[in-house]
Amino acid sequence: MKFDIVMWTKNGADTLPVVLERLCNLLEKRGVVSQKIIADDNSTDETTVIARRYGWKTVPNKGGGISDGANTALDLVETEWFASFEQDIVLAEDWLQKIPNKLQKPEIAAASGMRYPSAPKGLAKLMHYTDERGIRDETTPWLESKNPGAFYLGKTLDNTIYKTNVLREMGGFPNVGNAGADVILAHNFRKTGYQWIVDYTVHSQHLRKNLKQELRHQYFYGTQALKISLKTDMPIKNSILITRLLKSPLTAFRAVIVTKEPTILFIYPLTTYYFTKGIFDGRKTKSL
Repeated sequence: MKFDIVMWTKNGADTLPVVLERLCNLLEKRGVVSQKIIADDNSTDETTVIARRYGWKTVPNKGGGISDGANTALDLVETEWFASFEQDIVLAEDWLQKIPNKLQKPEIAAASGMRYPSAPKGLAKLMHYTDERGIRDETTPWLESKNPGAFYLGKTLDNTIYKTNVLREMGGFPNVGNAGADVILAHNFRKTGYQWIVDYTVHSQHLRKNLKQELRHQYFYGTQALKISLKTDMPIKNSILITRLLKSPLTAFRAVIVTKEPTILFIYPLTTYYFTKGIFDGRKTKSL
């Protein structure tokens, strides 16, 4: 079966060539792609030029941010299934063999793999370590009840295939701007009786320049956490946030013992701090 592939972009010229080349080699050359659609959010670099060079149809984002870009692209989808990819994701070589077939079951509305940062090395090892703990939580019901956040592990929009009609019947992608659409969509699927399956063995690469870039992202995600929690079943408790932050050096030490990667000693406390700071700063903004 052929399916449309979509992307939403914003000044992605630095990463698009390698990302689109990969999609061409792994999907298009294997005859599974129908349309290639990019919804661009007023890029000021050569994003659209590069996209057209690779044969993608580019249209303006009807609004602004990821949610609007995703829905702009969804409006143009013509196939029963479609897949979304982000401008900084290098797709796993086994994605096509393992992910689309999961939609064969009627209760499955979406399927995706995992993605891990390209840099720094310690960040990737840290995420593998923490994700393995989360995977155990999701696959063990009594543990999931203690950690509802484990349900959302791997449910991102950057390497995902969907049933088009199901998503449209639900009103499309949640309108939440640049963060949280994936988490809220997963919540909405579950609430309406559908499933989003994650294959934890499929590892795409999330292109990152350095730790500083990741810390900026963690802070931003934190500022959006309250908005996401109000639309899902993930309450934000100050006691848990503070405890996690205070324990982060010890958690990092345990991760170093397992991974043999010493840089985690400072990477984990830093990412935890920036995420926590983002949450508290986001609350202050809401109260103003």
